[in-house]
Amino acid sequence: MPVNAGWRHKRGSGTVMRQRSFPAATPDGDDGYRTVPEARIIAMIALAGWAHQLDDPAVAPRAAAVLQGWVELGLPCRKTDAGERLFDPVEVWVTMKRLGCAGEDGYFHQRYVATGRRLASDRASTEPTGPFRLDIRRTFHLAARAAGQRLRLRLPLPLERVHGQRSIDLLDEGIDREAITIHPDRLELRCAPWARTLALAARLGFAAPRDTSIGDDRNLYLRPREGHVVVSERIHDLARSLAGPGSTPAGSVGAFWTFLIERFVCVPIHYDKVDPAAPCDGLLDTGAYDCRLGAALFVALCRARGIPARINGGYLLYRHAPTPHFWAEYWCADRGWTPVDFLGWDLSGGGADRVWRDHFFGRIDARLVTEQLPLSFTGAPGVVIPRQWHMLQTATAGGVEIALTALDGRPIYADLIRLLD
Repeated sequence: MPVNAGWRHKRGSGTVMRQRSFPAATPDGDDGYRTVPEARIIAMIALAGWAHQLDDPAVAPRAAAVLQGWVELGLPCRKTDAGERLFDPVEVWVTMKRLGCAGEDGYFHQRYVATGRRLASDRASTEPTGPFRLDIRRTFHLAARAAGQRLRLRLPLPLERVHGQRSIDLLDEGIDREAITIHPDRLELRCAPWARTLALAARLGFAAPRDTSIGDDRNLYLRPREGHVVVSERIHDLARSLAGPGSTPAGSVGAFWTFLIERFVCVPIHYDKVDPAAPCDGLLDTGAYDCRLGAALFVALCRARGIPARINGGYLLYRHAPTPHFWAEYWCADRGWTPVDFLGWDLSGGGADRVWRDHFFGRIDARLVTEQLPLSFTGAPGVVIPRQWHMLQTATAGGVEIALTALDGRPIYADLIRLLD
């Protein structure tokens, strides 16, 4: 993948810092990822920039004008034989943030960042401990499955070990409830599919996360390899360089946070381009991360210095835009598990606003936690995920839809989430 690296670390020659820049989301001339129709991209732009005003009929035309402006400033697209424009959503968001940080377009700061801050402020103004209620519905598309093939379909739930007592009311989707099992971290349906689509749905009630004790063997959170967390020799060298001699755990964590905010860009990632053998090393080459990979790199740096750390996954509980999300936690002897969330990169306009930059350093707002690695995770959803895919978040039916689709447009699964409180 051609990139302009934000920085590079060369073994044996120290850390060489360079001007932060944005990766090329899609190689020039490669239309393979440009498969999403313009109308869906406009809906994505509308939710991210006008989440509180989606009932205003002027929003869709304004979002369309924003997209056209980006095309005129160089955003590539592909045209079908019928003249329809197709886009790569990762490329769209990378272009949006690059143009915004360069001062060439106003949507990033005036709409995207401002909306994110309002969403965070709205949640901060409400009761932080809950109880919270939401409806979640996951629709699985099963056309590619062989007849009679048994499936294990999964829907994430609030983690029992984190949220404590929960209420889980199954919603009627035409499925025998006796076939559904409620686990501490997920709903699970085992069946032979009888239709081209099946859905699991539930109304959930839960309190804010309350887990502050390390509880388990601390060595679990120091393991050098765990999914996207890989503590390579290069990561060890970098952690030592950033922390400095005689650094305290708090000092090391602060150095890692500053480094990741100031020397990287937070943008969507094509996961088929991530090297599974050394994903964190790859981030050092591209200078870019998304929420999951940024959390993984932070955790890897902490573990390289003997600081227990882990990744949490779940959902932001923003009424107008509930969103799947990942963040990190490190173990602090004085505070217990302490969160850090690189959503601060966006809220601060790329690190420019100091207060918003550190808004989620050492604290977060209330979240729905569905995964806490390595012990608790939802697992595979139960449908085959292709190597290359798109994820789009758009507003629908009084809530938000998060849809995973193959590059050819084939739907894989979609979550519909509605906040009720």
